[in-house]
Amino acid sequence: MSKAEQTTPKENQVKIGDAEISKNDMMTINGMPLTNPRTPLILTISSILTYFLLFTFLYYIQGQAMAISAIIPVIAVGWFYGFKMGICAAILSFPINTLMYELFGIQWFPGMVKSGGGVAGTFGLIIIGAAVGRIRDLSKHLRRELYERKRVEKELKTHRDKLGEMVKLKTEELQMSNKNLKETKDHLDNIIESSLDSIIVSDSVGNVTRVNKYFLDIFGYREEEVLGKHTMEFTPMNKEGTYESTTGELIHVGKEYTDNAHAVVYKFLEEGKATNWENYYFRKDGKLVSVEQNIVCLYNNAGERTGAVAVVRDISERKRTEGELKRTKDHLDNIIESSLDGIIVGDSTGNIVRVNKSFLALIGYQIEEVLGKHIMELSITEPGTYESTTGEMVEINEDYFNDTREIIYEKLIKEGTLRNWESYYLNKNGRIVPVEQNISYLYSDSEEGDIIGSVGINRDISERRKAEKEIREAKEFLENIFRTSVDGIFITDDKGVITIVNKAVEKMLGYSKDELIGKHASELAPKGKEYKEEGMEMVKRLHDEGFVIGKERILSRKDGRLIDIEQSATFLKDKEGNLRGSMSSFRDITERKKMESKLAQSEKLKSLGELSGGVAHDFNNVLAAILGRVQLLKIQFKPPPGKHEKRKSMLDLLKSLDIIERASLDGA
Repeated sequence: MSKAEQTTPKENQVKIGDAEISKNDMMTINGMPLTNPRTPLILTISSILTYFLLFTFLYYIQGQAMAISAIIPVIAVGWFYGFKMGICAAILSFPINTLMYELFGIQWFPGMVKSGGGVAGTFGLIIIGAAVGRIRDLSKHLRRELYERKRVEKELKTHRDKLGEMVKLKTEELQMSNKNLKETKDHLDNIIESSLDSIIVSDSVGNVTRVNKYFLDIFGYREEEVLGKHTMEFTPMNKEGTYESTTGELIHVGKEYTDNAHAVVYKFLEEGKATNWENYYFRKDGKLVSVEQNIVCLYNNAGERTGAVAVVRDISERKRTEGELKRTKDHLDNIIESSLDGIIVGDSTGNIVRVNKSFLALIGYQIEEVLGKHIMELSITEPGTYESTTGEMVEINEDYFNDTREIIYEKLIKEGTLRNWESYYLNKNGRIVPVEQNISYLYSDSEEGDIIGSVGINRDISERRKAEKEIREAKEFLENIFRTSVDGIFITDDKGVITIVNKAVEKMLGYSKDELIGKHASELAPKGKEYKEEGMEMVKRLHDEGFVIGKERILSRKDGRLIDIEQSATFLKDKEGNLRGSMSSFRDITERKKMESKLAQSEKLKSLGELSGGVAHDFNNVLAAILGRVQLLKIQFKPPPGKHEKRKSMLDLLKSLDIIERASLDGA
């Protein structure tokens, strides 16, 4: 870029008449350069100096006609400064000539006034100055006109070139715009036709002007069956009744539906849009399709409504899914409410948002008393002695709270779950309820998996605690019986190895507990074939019948002495019926065996006595007959009178009968 082009606009402007032009646009007309604006002043001063020189020259050469020298500056001023300045310069020439006369010592009055030459010359100069000034003004005007014309022509050419460029550019832009518009239209058409949502375009009165392919596919129409029809004809807004849905359900369209639909339409006409409107469209076969619509009005540049466009989404699958979800939710709600375990759901801060009936029954509150409370408000928060629902008094101390905090931190917070945790809830009546809890956190579906809540399943274990207490007491009772029983009791594993013995076994056999545990039960029998066969027979009966009662056997004590026992045994099996071991109880019947031996001897004597008694009975029967006869004879027999010898014989006979009678009585 040249230096002239780098000057500021004000410095680069030259005022010619009323116009301002650039110095770069200065031109030469009739050989007169139009360059620097100071040039006229320089030339004028030069003409004045020329006047002084010429005046001096004429004075010394001719000595007269020096005033004519003033024509040079008058012409110069008239040419450079115009009509008025030319006249002024001519008028000023008279006093200047007069002054020059005085300077050169010449009488000015005779030469300037008296002779009439000075006055006439001055008038001549005025005419010359006026003529030259006028010519200059006309020339200036002509130059300006020419310049303006050329400038205008140049500007016109510039504007024409620019206009041509602009036209060319605009033409290219228009072509590009048309191309872009076509591409945009094609792109929009492609979007509309490729959309997986149905799109309907209608005019200002609601008649369909365009639909996409997906609309035709979903609803089963041909394009000519749709265009020109009112959009209402494809909906049941004015057709109440019961219709089959594409989901297989029967949909009843009643007054409530139509009133709601008309309300949405009125709101749409007022606001110019309707969003997420769920309603129904008719398929060509008459079935209802569940849809969700977004409708918006179309306007022209004047703000007048020209139509509407609706994006219609088939939500049949969503409705089916929602129906299944609702049924699943209802089913889950039914499960939750029917659960015999108390279920409690908390939010991320631990506030209760849901409980079931079993939980309310567990703690004795109404639902409105629980919702919104923090879960900890239903727990034990202070140490002390509390009555339990098991009937026991439970001591709650700091150890309980420390254990609780440790379990929650180690299991729930670290792992997100807590299983089979036994703790307490505080019932509304102030009693504590023992529960077994399973607690787990609920997480969001986000990548972070934020905790959004928790769910706890609480089982009232009051009855179990009571049963455990009873079992514990029964166990202690049985252990006491086992421990204090006079009968020996031992338990073996499924291989027959002794695992548990009581004190009576140790006492009866002379072994210590440690010596017995680990022995095989068969080692307690004496050595010998008959004892081995006796043991095998008992094992066989045990396998066949599952138990043996009152089996008499012989065992060997540690000191080698044999003892008689009476043994009962049974198998121990698990829930699946698998053999886990056996239990045997036995008592020492050595003394009883001795007594039985004595009793057997007594029985023999008894048998002999019974035999003797039988013989005596038979003998008594004979004696009774004899006795009866003797007593009868004694009644009937009387000693006859007569001889002393006969009476004596009779008396001896009576004595003999007495002896027989007494003997019979003693024998009986």
